[in-house]
Amino acid sequence: MTIANNPKWMRIRDTLQRWVQRLLKGTYHHYACFLPESPGHLLSWALKLFYRGITLAPNQTAVLKELPRNAIPVYVTRRKSLFERLFYHTRYRDTRHPVPTVAFDYALFLCQPLSRIFRMILARMDYFCRHFSFPDAYQSGYYAEALGQGQAALLSLVEPRGFHRRFVKEKEDPIRYLLELQQNTARPIVLIPQLMIDKRDPDKANPPLRDLLFGPERPLSGWRRVVMLIKKPGRTFVEISQPVNLKQFLAHPEVRERSSTYQALLLRRNLLVQLHRHRQSIMGPVLKSRLEIKESVLTGAGLQSFIRQQS
Repeated sequence: MTIANNPKWMRIRDTLQRWVQRLLKGTYHHYACFLPESPGHLLSWALKLFYRGITLAPNQTAVLKELPRNAIPVYVTRRKSLFERLFYHTRYRDTRHPVPTVAFDYALFLCQPLSRIFRMILARMDYFCRHFSFPDAYQSGYYAEALGQGQAALLSLVEPRGFHRRFVKEKEDPIRYLLELQQNTARPIVLIPQLMIDKRDPDKANPPLRDLLFGPERPLSGWRRVVMLIKKPGRTFVEISQPVNLKQFLAHPEVRERSSTYQALLLRRNLLVQLHRHRQSIMGPVLKSRLEIKESVLTGAGLQSFIRQQS
């Protein structure tokens, strides 16, 4: 008789599995992309104190009150930034607006309650032992379930390896995922573009050598933003751009008959253009960053058509 078929060992294994499932509350949906609305009194107080120097005017948040009552809100940022992700989570909790507890393709561990960290680790270990792979928030339906339960989300349009991840490694595109989700739900999904601006001054006519080398829109690193927030509180402010209703977007004659991949490319490009124009209305014309130029060229209709012909 092998160990696996030993009745005593089978009882021990079944008991362990029951305890694991009890600790996991019967689900593997314990992902680092989720941050509870109240991660803890001490951490919430510290984040509120830290971000108090960033301005979010009431006339900006008034846009959120005009959303449909049954809307699923998804906040949109231009670049992937943990700094911004924590800001919107903290500020919208204080202003009593929908809090983006779920963030597409973000992994946040340090700000989690200890109980959640334990469950996240346990879920990954148990799932791997059963399937020899790690749980995926897209394939498991976690994102759809979370949004269906009324949770707000956040996604970023541009990230350093975003194109490689979506088109080379063929990972899920969150925008395409939301478009496909919208086609299967009656509730409207509304994208709310957010723009965090670190300065009000227009770009200089004679830019310094650093701007000539790296571009005037080179984003501030996390540490530079922290330093600016401490040294110059009130200089950073947030603007909310015009929301995009995915039901209305998909109903457009030039969009509804196209593939979900094309729809996602078009929507991402429209959102980037909208954010650029919003920024220009405040600061004047600016140049696109190298990352956004690369994204625009690689996802352009001309290049995509050429690639299909060559393949």
